[in-house]
Amino acid sequence: APQHTQDAQLQLATSKASITAVAAAEAADAVAATAPTASLLQVISFDSAKRNNLHLLDDDTLLVGVGCMALLLHLPTMKQRWLPGRDGGGVAAVAVHPSRQHFLVAERCKSRPPNM
Repeated sequence: APQHTQDAQLQLATSKASITAVAAAEAADAVAATAPTASLLQVISFDSAKRNNLHLLDDDTLLVGVGCMALLLHLPTMKQRWLPGRDGGGVAAVAVHPSRQHFLVAERCKSRPPNM
């Protein structure tokens, strides 16, 4: 009889856990159905290990050092303007003048001082 009681208690606990899991899944589905959704528009090869690699030039234009190029991204239209490097060593740093009228792209170069 004690084994039968333990089996019944285990079965009851399992049933309660199943009901709780189903209720939680239904609640999650209800939240997902009403939650706002997001979709991926674009991926920029952003090197997050570089410090200060992302700058706003104005309210609509983003400057990013990407590989061997600098990217100017117009945010409202997502239009891209790529500025190729000259040395092929990759963009080491980007900087923006406090007036936001000028920016600098510094490249890596192994054979001579880098271009800026």
